[in-house]
Amino acid sequence: MKTFAVIYGSQRRDMKNLLLALPLLACSVYAQEQPVRTLTAQPATKQAATSQPVRLQKIQQAPGTIITQETDSLAGETIAHCDAVIAAIDHKVAYIRSDQSKAESAEANGWFDQMARNRAAYVARREALLQREQNH
Repeated sequence: MKTFAVIYGSQRRDMKNLLLALPLLACSVYAQEQPVRTLTAQPATKQAATSQPVRLQKIQQAPGTIITQETDSLAGETIAHCDAVIAAIDHKVAYIRSDQSKAESAEANGWFDQMARNRAAYVARREALLQREQNH
């Protein structure tokens, strides 16, 4: 009888371990079957493509004749937007200059010159918007 109790007790422990292991196994299998969400690139919208300022637009009517049409280069821009871009450029330049290794790399790549040109362009746009606002 003692042998039966040992075998039955052993089977009972095995069954208990099996009942504990099955839910864990089921959860791990279910978790692995979950679909993975991936991000896909969205195509550029027409609005984003046309937000860049355009100074001159060439229209070709007949072979050999080209007519240039001036478009509004400040359409859709605001003074607040120009101020925000100028402040962002100033902040980024100050951040890069605060780190010696980044400053050396930026200087070697001409990044500071590019930022100075971008800042000057936005200052000019801001001035043009201010003049336009005063004239109207």
